[in-house]
Amino acid sequence: MRRKILINTQVDADSGEVIWQHEQVQTYRYFDEEKGYLFKLNQESIKTFPGCGLPEDLTESETARLYRLSLTMHKGSNLLCYRSGNVTKAMNTAKIAGYLRLSIRRTLLFLQHMIQRRIIGRVKVKIGNSQETQYYLNPLYFFCGKWLNVNLYFLFRRDLDRVLPKWVIQKFSEMEAKE
Repeated sequence: MRRKILINTQVDADSGEVIWQHEQVQTYRYFDEEKGYLFKLNQESIKTFPGCGLPEDLTESETARLYRLSLTMHKGSNLLCYRSGNVTKAMNTAKIAGYLRLSIRRTLLFLQHMIQRRIIGRVKVKIGNSQETQYYLNPLYFFCGKWLNVNLYFLFRRDLDRVLPKWVIQKFSEMEAKE
């Protein structure tokens, strides 16, 4: 069992005197006799959801490619990306082809098929004087993070509206109206 002590302190801005201080002890149990070991606490993870599986008519190779691509998602955005030094960059078609060990032609056919099925979303972004194509995985099938952001919602709105509560859809719609 590990303990973490959080100390909250309020200090007077003018005098620098401590007004109040509160200690909070948090305990983390890394092993439980019944449950086992708490494995990879607070690590990035890829989630899939029961009842929201990939379409059954996908081939085994398409399913495997999607699974492998899900491992490249950026936390919180589902962007397919890779690390280049200390920078995270969006995967382009050539990077995806290299990662999946496919030719560019086969990769383009695969991506086109997944985009038509709304499993992958494509966004063209202007960066400086050039245009970049970014690919995102539908959060119904694979999700990386805790929060569904507004951009991901609108990219896959047609699918997400079927599963999200009405009040969430309303909130996203209000956000769209403000812009």
